[in-house]
Amino acid sequence: MSDEELPVPKPRNRLRRATRVLLVLCMIISLVVIGQTFFVLNGSKIALPSWVSIRLETALSDSLGGRKVKVGRSEISLENGFKSKFTLHDVQLFAPDGHEQLALDHVQTDLIGRDIINRTGIVRQLRVSGVRMRFSRDRDGRFDFQLGEQGRGSGSLQDLTRAFNESLSAQSSGGLEQVLVSDVSLLFEDEASNRAWLVDEGFIRYEQNAGAISFDMDLPFTSTEGALSGIKIGYDRINEDSAGTVALALSDVVSNDLAAMSKAVAWLELVDAPISGSMRMSVGQDGSVGGLDAALELGHGFLIAGQEKFGFQNGKTYFTYDSDEQAVDFSTISFESDTATIESAGHLFIDETNEELAFLGQLSISKLSLNPKNLFDSPREFDGGQLEFRVIADPFRFHVGQLLLRKGDIEISGKGRTEVGDDGWSTAIDMNVNKLDHTEMLDLWPVSVVPGTRKWLLNNIASGQVADGQASVRLTPNKPTQSRVTFDIEKGKLRFMPFMPMLNDIYGHGSFENEKFALFLSRGHVKTPFGDLSAKESTLKINDVRRPPIGKFDLNINGPVDAATFILDQKPLNVFKKANRSSEIGQGLAIAKVKLEVPFKKGSAKGNVKFHVDANVQNILTDTLIPKRTLTAKTLKIVADQTLVTISGKAKLDTVPMTATWEQNIGPDTTGQSSVVGKIELSQNTVNAFHLGLPEGSVSGLGVADFSLALAPDVPPILDVSSDLKGVGVNISAIGWDKPAKSTGELAVKGVLGAVAEFPEFSLAAAGLTTSGSISLNADGLLREMVLNDLKVGNWLNTNAKLIGRGAAVPQIVLDGGHLDIRGLPFASEVKGEGGPIDLAVDELIITDSIKLTGFRGEFSSKAGMSGAFRGKVNGGGLVQGSLVPTAGGAAIQVISDQAGETLKSAGVFQSASGGRLNLTLRPRTASQTYDGNLSIKSIRLKEAPAVASLLSAISVVGLLDQLGGEGILFSDVIGKFQLTPDQILVQEASAVGPAMGISADGVYDLASGVMNFQGVVSPIYVLNGLGQIFSRNREGLFGFNYRLQGTRDNATTNVNPLSILTPGIFRDIFRQPPPKRQE
Repeated sequence: MSDEELPVPKPRNRLRRATRVLLVLCMIISLVVIGQTFFVLNGSKIALPSWVSIRLETALSDSLGGRKVKVGRSEISLENGFKSKFTLHDVQLFAPDGHEQLALDHVQTDLIGRDIINRTGIVRQLRVSGVRMRFSRDRDGRFDFQLGEQGRGSGSLQDLTRAFNESLSAQSSGGLEQVLVSDVSLLFEDEASNRAWLVDEGFIRYEQNAGAISFDMDLPFTSTEGALSGIKIGYDRINEDSAGTVALALSDVVSNDLAAMSKAVAWLELVDAPISGSMRMSVGQDGSVGGLDAALELGHGFLIAGQEKFGFQNGKTYFTYDSDEQAVDFSTISFESDTATIESAGHLFIDETNEELAFLGQLSISKLSLNPKNLFDSPREFDGGQLEFRVIADPFRFHVGQLLLRKGDIEISGKGRTEVGDDGWSTAIDMNVNKLDHTEMLDLWPVSVVPGTRKWLLNNIASGQVADGQASVRLTPNKPTQSRVTFDIEKGKLRFMPFMPMLNDIYGHGSFENEKFALFLSRGHVKTPFGDLSAKESTLKINDVRRPPIGKFDLNINGPVDAATFILDQKPLNVFKKANRSSEIGQGLAIAKVKLEVPFKKGSAKGNVKFHVDANVQNILTDTLIPKRTLTAKTLKIVADQTLVTISGKAKLDTVPMTATWEQNIGPDTTGQSSVVGKIELSQNTVNAFHLGLPEGSVSGLGVADFSLALAPDVPPILDVSSDLKGVGVNISAIGWDKPAKSTGELAVKGVLGAVAEFPEFSLAAAGLTTSGSISLNADGLLREMVLNDLKVGNWLNTNAKLIGRGAAVPQIVLDGGHLDIRGLPFASEVKGEGGPIDLAVDELIITDSIKLTGFRGEFSSKAGMSGAFRGKVNGGGLVQGSLVPTAGGAAIQVISDQAGETLKSAGVFQSASGGRLNLTLRPRTASQTYDGNLSIKSIRLKEAPAVASLLSAISVVGLLDQLGGEGILFSDVIGKFQLTPDQILVQEASAVGPAMGISADGVYDLASGVMNFQGVVSPIYVLNGLGQIFSRNREGLFGFNYRLQGTRDNATTNVNPLSILTPGIFRDIFRQPPPKRQE
């Protein structure tokens, strides 16, 4: 459609449309004008005339309970919602007495304009900013405060709180309902603690309604040290008649800042830590502060003890404070640190009686874990306890009246003090423990305190109870620390050396005194395979625990000897192993003192262990020390150290008394060799015990022999014996030797005590006897053979001899070679003891100086008297045989020979004789070495006999002389009766008869000088003359010549009485002496 086609409006409609547009335009213009006016006035401050300020002063005064308020100038501003706010500058508040209390930079209020114009306005709300306040507290606890530049006041805390209450009460009587204060600056200076705090940009809110008041402050502040903290303070009161309640919310408040503000928390001056939490207290109408409840949390900080600080991670406490009693009641106290964790409750009393602030505490500990300065390898736990103490912060003094810690049945109690003086710290601690296990005791032993001793006790005490433990420590400036710990130990197990058996069931007492440690054991015992060893009155001492400690043990033990030697043979001592000997000795009771020095230093060599053993072994019986011999002793002494072990004392070897000392070198250079030296009895008992083969009664008296025994590993022992034989009488009757007990001699024996004992060296010199040789024994320890080379007895025996063992019987005696002079032999009746076989094979058996039996052989037995047979040649000539037959007086001797002539010729009796049979009998008499003899010779022909020739010449029997020089005179029968003594031959009756003559004789022949004195009768032609024997003596003729033969054998003188031929035989004794009488 085109413009031309538009309809033309009617005039009426156009007017209405123009009116509407105009109204809209007016509204828009109005809104724009109003909006511009609002935006101009909103938030802008318009100065008010002075009469408005006066009206505001009146309103504020009425709102503040009639207190005079002066306003310098005022402004108004329109807030959102078309609400007007008045800002008052240079506001002053005056007390009823007219002095200025408060000066403010500016104050805002919400009074409505018409209220001010009508003078009926009440200030309901104030907004205050830029408040400057200053508080101070002197040493007497009085507060001095300044509000702004002019307002000041002073008084005690109660005065301050009372004024605060009065002020609040005055406010509540007016119409003021809310006060908001911002940009608060507060400076608080405390002369008592020499500290100051500055609040900056603080905020205060005050509200009241019908007497109920609520007052809050948020005060961020910095302290003297520059720490930033915050305190929120709230105050609430229900009505004008009720007490108010103050609540504080703390945020990272420095403990010292909080401690300085009130006695209720004054104890916090012992802490250096940020504190957060809450506190609540009541304030009375009179300004008195009532009870206080607090819940505080402590951040990472320190407990302060003078200049010392002890760190902790966190802490927590809930408590109440009674201002009347000045007592803090802790329902909870807990601290946690690297060194300790504690949970407790209790009471703290504030004591100012001595013009110093002191805290008296009583704590009940519910849980405690300790590890101060890492003294322990793990924290030590306690499940309860009590603590009573008194502490003063400056100068620091901490006194513990009673401490009690419990863990199960264990109770640890104590008391003490520590304080700082001008010279430093002084500390005194006394602790007691009732009973605890040894592991618990070691748990309470700090690992860094004498660690060597602690570790040794830890490794070597296996069990036990510690009772009545007491500890004391004294620290005095400029003096050495004094400490003492004592305790009793019960039912303990202690290993006193590595590898050693435990000491069981020990009871004793231990002590630490300064650097010394001692453990006294009243009793205990060691279990061994050989029985128990008891240990009584024993000690362990460490003289200086500060250095690498050395434990010194003094052990008193007693028990079976094999149990004691078993201990000595354990590592590191190895006393008997080093000696290559068994530690098993036998029966007996050992009572020993053992001293040990054991290094407790880690890595110390076992060779550094020093020991000394001094033991007495009682009633010992052993067959192991000396093979195949039984040793008994009432007491033997054992002494041993790290270099030498000895066993010594008086004993009996089998039944033979002896005194001996065994020594073994066990030092580092030992070869395992040891020795025994001593003395042993020589007696018949010795001969019998060692089966030496001498007959009973051969030895008399008592003597002593020195002996030594060399012992070496894998080598038979070497024995060396020597004696002077003093006091020993010896009789070997078989060889006719006797040593008087009073005489001395020399005996020496060397032997090898192998499986079968051998004595390759033997020598004896005593009482005219000398010999050397060897002795060998059988496997059963009896004599096998004793070889006596060059056996010499006086000048009558020189031969080689053997004693051949015959088991338990008297040994066989064999003499081989040399010579034997029977003149030195004992008379047969002197042979003593049980006899045995004797074999003689000597070169010469000497009968007299001129008569010997050569090639003498004899086999004899001395059992029940001397008996046996022998043979030999007289002077190498005539062979004789003989026998010995025991009789009551001794051995009777019979000598026979089928070569009587040769025998007599060899004996030098005749120069020439032949034929004949000789039979000689010698019977011993009771007198010593005296024999009665009978001689019988049959059919002997005598030639060239000087004595007979002299006799025949004297009686002029020429024919007989010729016969004597020729074929010889035959004597068909020769008999003789005589007595042989050691000195002479007494011929009582002797005769020789033959066809040609007869001769009789009696007289004496002296063996020593060879002098003879004989008498007799010569009867010529005896075959006829003998017919008259009925008128003469036996074997004498009727007619004969009396003769006397005197002188020596080689130079004899013959005297003949010729007239005697005329005297019949019956009267012939008139011319001669009676025959000699035999000795009885």
